[in-house]
Amino acid sequence: MLGFVRPLLRKTTNFYQNFNLFPSIPPSTNLFDLRIQRIATRLYILCLLLSTTTIIIYISLVKITNTVNVNKPSFKEYLRLHSIHSETLICPCTTISIDYKAFLHVEHTLHQVCTSIYVTNDWINYLSLSFDDIPYDPPDFRWTGTNIFQTLSTFCALANRTISDGLSQFYSNRYISSMITSSYLFESEIQSIFEEFTTLRISHFLLSLKTVRDIIQANVLLSAKQTNMLIYFVEGSRFGYLVPLSYDACDCGYSDKCSMQLGIYSYPNLTTLFSIAGFYTGCFVMESLLQSTLECFYNQTCVDELRSYLASNTSLTVNALDSFLPSRFFENTTIQKLVDELMVEQWNLSITFESYYSACQPIKCTYSYTTKHDIIYIMTTVFGLIGGMVTILKLVIRLLVKLVSRNKRLCIATTGKVR
Repeated sequence: MLGFVRPLLRKTTNFYQNFNLFPSIPPSTNLFDLRIQRIATRLYILCLLLSTTTIIIYISLVKITNTVNVNKPSFKEYLRLHSIHSETLICPCTTISIDYKAFLHVEHTLHQVCTSIYVTNDWINYLSLSFDDIPYDPPDFRWTGTNIFQTLSTFCALANRTISDGLSQFYSNRYISSMITSSYLFESEIQSIFEEFTTLRISHFLLSLKTVRDIIQANVLLSAKQTNMLIYFVEGSRFGYLVPLSYDACDCGYSDKCSMQLGIYSYPNLTTLFSIAGFYTGCFVMESLLQSTLECFYNQTCVDELRSYLASNTSLTVNALDSFLPSRFFENTTIQKLVDELMVEQWNLSITFESYYSACQPIKCTYSYTTKHDIIYIMTTVFGLIGGMVTILKLVIRLLVKLVSRNKRLCIATTGKVR
């Protein structure tokens, strides 16, 4: 075995030592020339290896961007693509203007009083029947109770109508987008738009209500129940005169917001039989109602005691408001604050992104991604470049060999002349 290996090693060593890619023409036997040619060969091989290695490393590290088109992707396909390529995914819409009603539905829940018996005709008629034998006395609930709950019922009806009319207009608005908006951004935008809608609806409602209140105050209108002014007629005269009423030392001639606690009184001595917690009367039913709360009507005992003083013979089941029902309002929240929120307990906004996607109808989706070159591309590129490198290196190194040889000969010739 060793007898075979040693000759092979000797031949290999000899081949390496004598390997010459740059022989002179005609072949030279000069030892110096041969030595220079062999060194040039080794330098050439080293440069070729280094260049090839550098090119391979460079091509391997360079990242490329690939663009992919997906024609008519389904909604599930879009979601899959978005989860992977959210930053580069682009899906142009066929329909760029879409009605809100195509992907949006809004429901609202009013405060429970607006669906309770207290805003029904049954309750209002029940109160009106207890009014017959009561003399003129604005602080008595039996005198103004019917009007108070009629006004409360009107607030609920107006709030509901304002919302319904507003939603009809809102649904007809259009969402404009030339590209599919991502679900998160889409829902955020719609949520923001809807919040702006509710703010405008509430502002519109409150502005209308304020206009009515200002007109009443500016024109000093006489309340139908004479809660702000009392008409006196002079005996023997066709004319009468008005006397402003006062509530807790507040004169209705100077302010329409005067109020005092509402109750039940005995006659003729006006003894207080029962005070209704949180309920007020004043110059105008609407103004005093806005200052009132519903805390008595959350208490069944309070409701039952109030009914015990009403002279109605009508049988009516009247339950207190449910204090355990989830609410963003407190039991002692004023009616004014309820009205400021359009009597709305909760908004339910339903946004269907899939419906928006279907309405958009993207013809195609395009995304791009970065990757590295595969081994086939790397090898093809290297093989394509290596031919040019071989030619250039041979030319450069052959030129170096000639320069070195010529310089050596000049040195030898100069040395010979000097001697």
